[in-house]
Amino acid sequence: MTTDTFLTPKQVAERLGISVGTLAQWRYLGLNLQYHKFGHSVRYDQRDVNRYIRASARQGTGEPR
Repeated sequence: MTTDTFLTPKQVAERLGISVGTLAQWRYLGLNLQYHKFGHSVRYDQRDVNRYIRASARQGTGEPR
C-alpha cells in the first residue's frame, strides 16, 4: 500500500459534500468511515471512502438505509 492511496480529511469531505467538522464528528462518534493516524495526521484509505460512497447509493426515498 502506498501513501497515495490515503486521503486527507479535507479531500474526503469534498468528495462526500460534507464539512471537515462533520467528518471530525464522525471520527469522534465512531461513525461511517475508518481512519488511520500517522503521527498527528488523520488519513482515510481511498478504497474505504469509495466503498462508503457505493454503499450509500439508493434507488428511491422510501428505500431503507
